Amino acid sequence: MRGSATALVSVIGNATATNPNSIACKRAVRLRGPFFRLSHIHLSGAKEALPGQGLPVRSLGFGMVNKLVVAFMGLLSCTAAHADCSAQSGTRRPHLVELYTSEGCSSCPPADKWLQRLHNADAVALAFHVDYWDELGWRDRFADPRYSARQQTQARRDAGTSVYTPQVVLDGHSWSNWYRQGALAPAPNGAAKMKIAMTGSAPALRVHTEVTPAEGVDLTDYRTYIALTENGLSSNVRAGENRGVLLKHDHVVRTFAGPLATTQGDAEIVVPADVDLAHSTLVAFAQRAGDGAVAQVVTLPLAQCR
Repeated sequence: MRGSATALVSVIGNATATNPNSIACKRAVRLRGPFFRLSHIHLSGAKEALPGQGLPVRSLGFGMVNKLVVAFMGLLSCTAAHADCSAQSGTRRPHLVELYTSEGCSSCPPADKWLQRLHNADAVALAFHVDYWDELGWRDRFADPRYSARQQTQARRDAGTSVYTPQVVLDGHSWSNWYRQGALAPAPNGAAKMKIAMTGSAPALRVHTEVTPAEGVDLTDYRTYIALTENGLSSNVRAGENRGVLLKHDHVVRTFAGPLATTQGDAEIVVPADVDLAHSTLVAFAQRAGDGAVAQVVTLPLAQCR
């Protein structure tokens, strides 16, 4: 029995070593008895030691073996869950809905609330908080100059000369029907299929994308972009046009990468320290630079990777 127990502990130790890319994949087990103590089995990335290894085992009953088996199966399920940290699109393509907004803009809360309700399979939402409101009384903690630059690119695509908030962009083109509660058309067929896979752990996530064009589709002018979004956010605004208002947000873009190569793309996503990955999603999409056409969109909720 002693040899069996030692072998089982050894197998558990090997399980931790074979999953070097685990993200927040932790199982803690505390087993105590008169002759045996395994303080922790802890899987959280590569090369972590197994603190309980090497402790003397004088006698081990069947009950203790059962507990070790349960711990071992837990580790296997943990590594399997991480192995499935990927997603792929179907043949249809969700609408890509971008909102350009700011916590400093008094006209933006209705658009933020509209976007919060956009949780369905036919649309993927991205809330880009721009930074050009930051000097007007309230600094938006979600704002980034890269998002302002993306909106300026969008304005040029639509033959415009200025940017504004709130602005909604649907599938690469400005869309004003949102405030009339306009319904989105059913999701169209995609021009490609797309896969996304994530490895690593915060603060640096390694993301790989693959795009396969539909028959007869040329993706030469397309590029891939990756956004990390977060839901369930709020801010108590203490200055500016929204002073005294509690603002709530979903689909907030916390960081953004691209343009990347379309067929095979790789990026390191640096996660801001205050992001809760349990409420976050990786969004990847392939878009043509000239006219903004979107070939495909795929999402990976990170809660399934924990």
